[in-house]
Amino acid sequence: NNHLFEKEPPSAIPQDSRYSPFRDYKTYMSYGVNVYPSYRFAEWNRLSMAITWREDQFTHQQSGISYIQSWPLVSAGYGLDKYKVVHLKASFLTVAIEDEINIKNRLLISFGVSYDAQDFSKFKSRYANYPDFYGQAYIVRDNSTIWGTRDSFNPVAGIVVEAVPDLLRLKLAGSMKTRFPTLGEYDKVIAPWYDRGLKPERSY
Repeated sequence: NNHLFEKEPPSAIPQDSRYSPFRDYKTYMSYGVNVYPSYRFAEWNRLSMAITWREDQFTHQQSGISYIQSWPLVSAGYGLDKYKVVHLKASFLTVAIEDEINIKNRLLISFGVSYDAQDFSKFKSRYANYPDFYGQAYIVRDNSTIWGTRDSFNPVAGIVVEAVPDLLRLKLAGSMKTRFPTLGEYDKVIAPWYDRGLKPERSY
């Protein structure tokens, strides 16, 4: 992103028109593992599981555009090199289990539950009022029951019809699922007073 123009006039000091054009660099990196074991105990019963773990990292960097246009950054000692503004890190865990029972012929029912969690482990930020300070910043409050900073249990239940054996399955299901805020959404929450209630979303 190339921030060449001021988006809006200064609010704190209206007569102050200082503005330093800069470039934005936002990098996302993820790695993890997904395991989906399944075991058939009998012709009428199958137990399936899902174990997924992922670690996300988000890095927000900035740099000056030129020595003339970005002179406040250059004079502050940043030059035209990239410097970190925000560095975030979080882990995500899901452990799910679902039992499928054959009721009659090609009609099955299933019940399951998943445990989903987010562990927000790192939030380093360069404060706007103190550009030379880059260190530990706001960490979302711990609000978990088992692990991490946020977690939840989400049930699922369904009815399955094997319309064409070994080829086509139709499933009607009802479930809940929790989506935790992404690291990009936390990018602007550099301090508690910037937190506007960013929290997990639950869909039904």
